Amino acid sequence: MSVTSQDLLQRAQERTGLARNQLLLMEQALLGDAKGITFDPAFSFDAGQEQFRGTVEFTFDDIVIRRSRPLKVSVSVRPGEWLDPPVSLLSYHDPVLAEDSTFEIQGLSLNELAAEKLLGWCSKDLAKHLVDLAYIARKHPAAIDHELVAHLVAKKFAHEGRRGRYRALGITRVTQLPGCFTDPRRLDEVMHRQGLDDLFFALAERQRPEDQTLTNTANIEHLALSFWKSTLELL
Repeated sequence: MSVTSQDLLQRAQERTGLARNQLLLMEQALLGDAKGITFDPAFSFDAGQEQFRGTVEFTFDDIVIRRSRPLKVSVSVRPGEWLDPPVSLLSYHDPVLAEDSTFEIQGLSLNELAAEKLLGWCSKDLAKHLVDLAYIARKHPAAIDHELVAHLVAKKFAHEGRRGRYRALGITRVTQLPGCFTDPRRLDEVMHRQGLDDLFFALAERQRPEDQTLTNTANIEHLALSFWKSTLELL
């Protein structure tokens, strides 16, 4: 099915909360030709993964590339993905690009981001989710509404709680999430045995004092477990 079909646009609009014109702008950003560059996209909707997935071949008018691999692009349209829209659209700016690259993005509020990360840590053995929760706790504690985060976690779990990754862990109810979040065996396996080697930390983070930096697993666990306790108690 084509990504531009009316059916897919309608489904994406219902699931993400994005307006039709925003979806079309996203499509144009992915598929439109830029000056001197030609794109050849191929997209479809994967109902099982709830994603628009595909590849984009590209060529440059004045440059010959001997070996070129297509870009792989996926856009999630999970039904519980965007439940707490920010008051205003977020602006993204990349200072390393030669030209002005500021543009509006359809982002998550900090409370919904926290809910996503909490579910991510409870259902996936990936240290990055706990690191992100520790960062939010350190950087934005005043912006977090624990009751709202708990409410969003429950709503998201109602949408996706039957997925295989939850079943594999024996999680069938939202009340089981706090125990999974604080499980000392998971903390030891993921944070200490697997470690943080596959994560990239900015230089400023690496240069923080040893008792503050998020490159230290003890700091991550202390920040995340102590701060998010208030949310977990509401589940």
